[in-house]
Amino acid sequence: MVDESDSSSEFKKNYWRAMMFQYYVKIVPTMYARADGQTLYTNQFAVTRHQKQVSTLFGDQGLPGLFVIYELAPLMIKYGEKQKSFFHFLTSVCAIVGGVFT
Repeated sequence: MVDESDSSSEFKKNYWRAMMFQYYVKIVPTMYARADGQTLYTNQFAVTRHQKQVSTLFGDQGLPGLFVIYELAPLMIKYGEKQKSFFHFLTSVCAIVGGVFT
């Protein structure tokens, strides 16, 4: 698995050029609710990166540098964990056994 946020090799390859690196970071707050009542608040991140070579003579292409743009999501994702009862398990077993013998 490749970590897209690690652009050190790209930076080393293009360090002598006038480059513009842009990182767009989207942050989504997330809550995990466990069946035992514990909750965990965390964030999910999505990173998109763009790079381009810019001209130092003309400013119409942008400025060389590293730019990080953050976007905070206005909503929260909630993951819930629920335990099924013993009667649900018993009903599933009866359905499987009934399906095998019919």
